[in-house]
Amino acid sequence: MTDTARVLDAALSSGDPTPVRDRYSPAPGAASWTVVADRLSDPANQAKLASALRNPPEPRPEIAYLFSDGDHGFGLTADGRLAFVGVGQRAPGAATGTPAPSGQPYWAGRSYGHGRSLDADPSGTGLLTFRTYETCPSQRPGVPCEPDGPQQVGRVELRIYDVGGGPWVAEVVTSNDEPEFPVGDLLPVEEPAPGVVLLGSGDRTLVFCKDGVTHDGCGA
Repeated sequence: MTDTARVLDAALSSGDPTPVRDRYSPAPGAASWTVVADRLSDPANQAKLASALRNPPEPRPEIAYLFSDGDHGFGLTADGRLAFVGVGQRAPGAATGTPAPSGQPYWAGRSYGHGRSLDADPSGTGLLTFRTYETCPSQRPGVPCEPDGPQQVGRVELRIYDVGGGPWVAEVVTSNDEPEFPVGDLLPVEEPAPGVVLLGSGDRTLVFCKDGVTHDGCGA
């Protein structure tokens, strides 16, 4: 563990994350090395991540050790491997494109799916909340657990943009579930039918329905 912490500290000081690569064994659902390398080399993250390394590591049941400073931190396994790198809020407007205009029917108000909800306003600001189906303590590093039974403990703030010539996108601005929704991730947003919203793509697509609208993907 100490050796990995030293390598991480040196990488943050130099701005070169390459030496960390051989020590990265991502936890299930954690970000790819490309994303982790970007986080380590980003000057906006480096000071907070360096500060996290200087705080005493916290033993965690879902992972051996967590070095953290606020919502920036590192998860390490018992044998000293790096399992994930979490980063905090990204500056608003980091995505390219035009903020969503008013009048788009899927921004206004709230829509629902089974164990999840999506709030969006005409300015293109959105909030996704969802169940993680993790009992406490969480067995998945970086994933929040539900301490009192079924609860939408996952929380992801979004900025929704029109990138032109394709679907709208929702950029993850803050997230308390980095493995599933890493900060900076871009999720396609579509409205295949009135009152139905698709967020994400492929097997990561979440379906939401307005009140009074039915769709198989929204669930009960």
